[in-house]
Amino acid sequence: PAVGSAGGKAFDLVVLGATGFTGRLVADYLASKPDLSDLPVRWAVAGRSEAKLRALRAALQTNSEARDPTTKGGSVQHSPPAAHLVDYLVVDSSDPESVEALAEATRVVVTTVGPYTEHGELLLATCARMGVDYVDLSGEPFWQREMIDKYEGVARASGARILIAGGYDSVPFDLGALLAWDVLERRHGATPSAITSLVTTSRGWLSGGTLASAVKTFKAVASGAVSPSAAKDPHLLQPPDDPGVHGACRPNSEVGSWHASWRASDVSGWSGLGAAPQILAQLLVQLPRFDEDARGLGIPHFMAVINARVVRRSLTLRGLRDCTYAEGISLGALVDACFFMSNLVARGAMPLRDLVPSPSRGPSKAVLETGSARVEVTASFDPSHRPAAPGALPAGPAASATVAVAFLGDPGYNATAKMVAEVGLCLALGPLGCPPDLDYEEAGVVPRAAGAAPHRTAERPQWPSPVDSKNGVPQGGVTTAAAALGFGLLERLAKVDDGKFMTFQVLDKPGA
Repeated sequence: PAVGSAGGKAFDLVVLGATGFTGRLVADYLASKPDLSDLPVRWAVAGRSEAKLRALRAALQTNSEARDPTTKGGSVQHSPPAAHLVDYLVVDSSDPESVEALAEATRVVVTTVGPYTEHGELLLATCARMGVDYVDLSGEPFWQREMIDKYEGVARASGARILIAGGYDSVPFDLGALLAWDVLERRHGATPSAITSLVTTSRGWLSGGTLASAVKTFKAVASGAVSPSAAKDPHLLQPPDDPGVHGACRPNSEVGSWHASWRASDVSGWSGLGAAPQILAQLLVQLPRFDEDARGLGIPHFMAVINARVVRRSLTLRGLRDCTYAEGISLGALVDACFFMSNLVARGAMPLRDLVPSPSRGPSKAVLETGSARVEVTASFDPSHRPAAPGALPAGPAASATVAVAFLGDPGYNATAKMVAEVGLCLALGPLGCPPDLDYEEAGVVPRAAGAAPHRTAERPQWPSPVDSKNGVPQGGVTTAAAALGFGLLERLAKVDDGKFMTFQVLDKPGA
């Protein structure tokens, strides 16, 4: 359907939970986007309290007028957004009739209402059944697994794209892995046998929603609702009926010597202890390790329990087999993060109460605006890690490609709000307005570092298309940012705030 017509529905996109802290950031961002005035996209905010929604709409209108350079006192150079198009819907996320009315009114739902283990299933199930695209900020892997088991078939039948983990967890890592894989294919004609992410900057703080999700996950494991084996399973989100799943993206870097006990020890895949006994693996998993692919010293990333599983699902949905995925955070990033937070607390810019955030209250303005993050993702090919099939041509030489994904703003709040908003817009724009297989090199949104080799020295890979080739409509299912939206989303994110918010760059030198 054409954006603006809303495909016969009242809205193209609705933000549910817009009166909460993160939801308000999403609404503020959408109301400030100049290109929404040009489309225009019919979007709305939704929540339980009509009084709060009325106040939010008035605030969005006031802020829009303040940004309008044609209004007295306005100071922004770009054209004003169409905040007058913002409407509101009163929705109780626990009431089936209310949720169904929401799904009938919109083509896309962006939901920030968590924890999703408590508030997520009814909306997700309704969207899956009614063919409505959906994106959340879920960070509960066991809930995500349950939703896949229950609604994957339902969403495929209706065509709904049910997109999980649409914020800092796990968009930068997801798109970074996809981009590194593509650059390796373009430059060397090689398919990755390993993909490694290393966080090199992490200036921000834990969000209340992430903390609440972690508490729920811990309670689920402690109560026995989730088995210990599932809690440690790096393949938790993989399609169980995929014949290549158990060979795809193994968690450790020692593909030839992995051991079942280790497979259940480190979801991040960072430590790569190979056949280390279970007890030793548990003791050593958090020790720093130098990774040759990432060329950095680090420990398992604390968010890899979410990200690594999502990335592995993406790689499988994109057709990659026999590949490891590992995710760590550098020691330098940890030291820098400590100095960053200590400085904010010492200056009084971050109250001590915010060190243990609640889901309804975000950090101070200083944290929101001065945070930032950067991750380097390396895709590498090592022929010794991939046995040749009978009759196959000899594998080529070892090769690698490294990309950097960086962004400004607190990862858990400001940056997450922009990411999930762009995911929602990409869903609303559809494959024509946000092409999953867009050529980012021709679009000019992925620059090369000084001295880096050209991207295109080999034929570009033919990705499994997330769009039905017959009907030209998106394929449904429980999916991810990289699998469903790919390089179209990358382009949108690279253009946010005139290219100042999020950058994607090829780093490695010729001959790498």
